[in-house]
Amino acid sequence: MAFFLQFFASNLPHHPVDRVGHRAFLPRDILDVVSRAAQKSCFICGQSGATITCCETDCDLSFHLPCAKQGGCVTQFSRPYRSFCPTHSPQQEVEATPEPGTNCLICMEPVEDRKTFNTMVCPACKNAWFHRDCIQGQALRSGVSSLQCPLCRNSQAFI
Repeated sequence: MAFFLQFFASNLPHHPVDRVGHRAFLPRDILDVVSRAAQKSCFICGQSGATITCCETDCDLSFHLPCAKQGGCVTQFSRPYRSFCPTHSPQQEVEATPEPGTNCLICMEPVEDRKTFNTMVCPACKNAWFHRDCIQGQALRSGVSSLQCPLCRNSQAFI
């Protein structure tokens, strides 16, 4: 989690890998972000130290990465590593509704009867339904380079 935190931290400059620093982040830049975060409260848990701010230009809601899911925030774990508050979270554009009795293709447990924050559909085939947590787990295990729909095997639209 600490690895991803650096990518999502608001206003943390990402330097070329050949520079000295931790995973292309300079220690002084990390300390600056930590100092600024100490002044910000997480809108989800209320505690200080919120390093992530919604990427929508006029939104100043800040939160901790571990609180994001609980608060309905969306974090994109691929470039450009953006985070959104619930109000500004991107929504799937696919117009589809699962058939009654539809199960998640990963855990085989029932999905909700509609597309929600916790339930998603493959944008390519529109037949594969998943729980957000199941897709996140699959993405972390397979990596973005081999993430694909388990049903249609589409990777480009799926990501």
